[in-house]
Amino acid sequence: FPVTINGDKNKQTSYALNNLFGKKIWEGIHTASQRGDEFGGFGKFIKDDVMKNLKLEAAKRGINTDNLDLENIGVTDSLKPKAIKDLNFIATQEGFRNKAYYDGSQYSIGFGTKANTPDEVISREEAQTRFTERVNQDVAFVNRLQAERISRTGKGLSQKQFDSLVSFFYNAGQGVNSVKDLVITGNDEAVMKKMREFNKAEKDGVLSVSTGLVSRREKETKLYAEGVKELDAVVKLTPEQEKLVNLREEVTSRIIETAIRDKGTFRPVGNTGRARLYVNYMIPGLNATKAYPLPTVS
Repeated sequence: FPVTINGDKNKQTSYALNNLFGKKIWEGIHTASQRGDEFGGFGKFIKDDVMKNLKLEAAKRGINTDNLDLENIGVTDSLKPKAIKDLNFIATQEGFRNKAYYDGSQYSIGFGTKANTPDEVISREEAQTRFTERVNQDVAFVNRLQAERISRTGKGLSQKQFDSLVSFFYNAGQGVNSVKDLVITGNDEAVMKKMREFNKAEKDGVLSVSTGLVSRREKETKLYAEGVKELDAVVKLTPEQEKLVNLREEVTSRIIETAIRDKGTFRPVGNTGRARLYVNYMIPGLNATKAYPLPTVS
């Protein structure tokens, strides 16, 4: 394991978490904390304590933490909650109309947001405000999908995948469960295939293929495909940042060891393999080492 920590139990704890998540310890906790059950609660418990202690320990060792995102620095980008990077991608697809129009399912206006009345007229400034508010709702929605995807698969979304999905759900609506379910289960090829199917619009009471929607789905799936290739992009760090990341690993391991002693009766809700493995490794007395032997600690 890349971090050297004094104390047999800390070393074994480090190994256990690394084996569980396939990542550094902090990425494991970062991933766990995004769950919505008690497993996530335990992750948040660790996370909060690490943040409280990391600055203090860094100061003792002369490591500068000014203007650094202590929680996310060095974390694989795909595991981080996100904001949309390119608003213009959606705005360009939608186009701007200052008068309400019927889009086949509702009266829309501005950059594709819902009109208040069928004859509403809007300024570009007001349209931009409504557009931003609506995009923010879809950003929050896709972040929730990412958190569930991480909890199920250990795999998040790259920035390009994220932007592609925000654009798709902005246009198609958050109720498209077929795409949502595939995103959560991590089946990226199936996600793109299903997205392309949403290429029809109603005209004169008839649902038919829309050349505009075909073009939009192609752009969104192309962006998504580019993002799939970037999923495991290596995070480049300066030497000073590397010191901080290693220190965060050490602090996290020590706090986990303390938390195990203090929360020895902890049991996660649910029946996922990851949760069971977590319990077997992390809660003393369950004899997990028979199935998952820990390395000999010198």
